Amino acid sequence: MTAFLLKSAISLLVLLVAYKLLLEREKMHRFNRAYLVFAIVFSFTVPLISIPVYVEIEAAAAPVVNNTLPMDKAPVLHQNDTNIWPYMLYGVYALVTALLLVRFAVNIYAFAKKITGNRKVKFGSATLVLLEERIIPHTFLKYIFVSHEEYEHGLIEQELYTHELTHVRQYHTLDILFIELLKTIFWFNP
Repeated sequence: MTAFLLKSAISLLVLLVAYKLLLEREKMHRFNRAYLVFAIVFSFTVPLISIPVYVEIEAAAAPVVNNTLPMDKAPVLHQNDTNIWPYMLYGVYALVTALLLVRFAVNIYAFAKKITGNRKVKFGSATLVLLEERIIPHTFLKYIFVSHEEYEHGLIEQELYTHELTHVRQYHTLDILFIELLKTIFWFNP
């Protein structure tokens, strides 16, 4: 498991550095998105690939071992000492992962509650959810969350709607949910 995590982290680091150096400033949003999703999936699958290397070794003569015990020395029985550190580490991992999964579920529930508890307006291929508080417009699945007051007074620019509709059409929420779920499971990975 340690080798998998190490290989995965190194692969992810190399691909992230390549992104930062070569692609981050580019305006090819779809390509950049595809690259980042590919980098994550690739970094988690490449460590699973093993390439066998065969090395021929010469047969050595077997050493002679004396398995007899002197009669005056009786074998000493030792107590079986159990190393509890791996169990403690697994326990910490399980506890933190469980807390992060609960946080993930609570956040999903908060979006669902906002969707069901507020007025909705059909808007192209999406649905506007009109919230009472002043917020920065954002998207979750096919829902665009906007301030009710700003919507009613026409204070939201058309470019913003276009931007958020692009998030809806390209399913950006699925990317974010995928990343958040990976962060929940692999929270310890730098």
